[in-house]
Amino acid sequence: MLLWIDDPKAVTLSYDLGNGGSIPRVTEQVFAVGYDGRYVVAKQHPNRDKKITNYFIINAQKDSKMADNRDVVIGPLNEREFQEKVKELNLPPFTKALESLK
Repeated sequence: MLLWIDDPKAVTLSYDLGNGGSIPRVTEQVFAVGYDGRYVVAKQHPNRDKKITNYFIINAQKDSKMADNRDVVIGPLNEREFQEKVKELNLPPFTKALESLK
């Protein structure tokens, strides 16, 4: 789930607990995501710095409300490291992007 509260520039990627609560998986500023049932991929500008792009991979099959981020999140990765993981894990493409945050 993409989430922001009061500030649409403060977008995070979080695990939805279903009761209005959530557990952050990738901190702000997430601006693009993709999902294929196995993995969620995310692009982030840390601290809203558009000069830097970090990449994250969330193992959706292992994710749960009890999961620790270290067990389900790979990243931050740079573009080269991410492209290696794309080939290794057959990751999904980025299918949703917040154009104003690119």
